[in-house]
Amino acid sequence: IQAKSAGFCFGVDRAVKMAQELAATAQRPCMLGTVIHNSRVVDELTNQGMRVIRSPEETSAGDSVLLRAHGEGKWVYDVLAARGAHVIDATCPKVARVHKLVEDAQREGRQPVVIGEANHPEVRGIGGWCENLLVFSGPEEVEEWVKTTADVSDMAITVVSQTTLIRWVWEKSLEILKKECTNLKIFDTICSATHMR
Repeated sequence: IQAKSAGFCFGVDRAVKMAQELAATAQRPCMLGTVIHNSRVVDELTNQGMRVIRSPEETSAGDSVLLRAHGEGKWVYDVLAARGAHVIDATCPKVARVHKLVEDAQREGRQPVVIGEANHPEVRGIGGWCENLLVFSGPEEVEEWVKTTADVSDMAITVVSQTTLIRWVWEKSLEILKKECTNLKIFDTICSATHMR
């Protein structure tokens, strides 16, 4: 029995289609990191002439560079522009929304917080849109931070989630923040496709 929600979510499907089109049409196509976590798809793309690079500094003027569904920090766009590369942005629109939320939070003088895995590519990319992002893996880390941080109750905080976060981790983390923080903006950025899967 195959689940109705099996297969790629919207953001991944969009990124793969963009990568396939780039591989078929660009003279020097490459992707910064692997477009998605699927070795079969990545192998198919490399067989079509798409090369995988690990750093924006590996590009040359005229390269067509696909940015993966997980998203990248703002500095990556700046480096690619400076090097004369053509950017094809396959960042999932739901991830791009998180980038905008933390960027807005910083501009408003608020403390951006993300609940997610610090070493996940998506979370690293989110961190590239603000200077002082706090990352907590779940309620245990949130609770420790609340206990050890002075004036947390008055701090202006904007909290978002990694789009692929498990729902109960988000909800338990919010319970703690809501009890302790009086100036809290909450944006539930968990992707519904992730939750269904």
